[in-house]
Amino acid sequence: MNDRKYREYSREFKLEALELLKRGDKNAPQLERELGITPGLLLKWRTRYQILAPEGQPPQLGPSDMEAAKAEIRRLQRELAAAEEERERDCTRRRAETPRRAPGRAARALRELREGVSRLGRRHKHAKRNCPLPEVFCFTG
Repeated sequence: MNDRKYREYSREFKLEALELLKRGDKNAPQLERELGITPGLLLKWRTRYQILAPEGQPPQLGPSDMEAAKAEIRRLQRELAAAEEERERDCTRRRAETPRRAPGRAARALRELREGVSRLGRRHKHAKRNCPLPEVFCFTG
């Protein structure tokens, strides 16, 4: 597929390069040329990482605020997807456990019409002029 090899830089190298950029003596393209790194890589590092300097400890390289926010968003999206999946599973289970109700009046009336039996127990005859029901529900005979 892609046999291209990328150079990997150590965290210490990235830290030194970002400190030089932060110092402001030279701009990013000049530093990239001097350090022999790809153009634009230093600015990419600046957006991806930040220099953390805890009290009394040497500076360290950590994720930038934007990268930390993106990681938090990904974590929350995974958590939301899991909660939605669990909710769907619970709803499906509840639907399967819910007992079926007896048919209501409308369903009973429709069934009676399909069977051709009125409430009085007589077969319904379809007279085209007088009957308001569709012919599908009416039986002749």
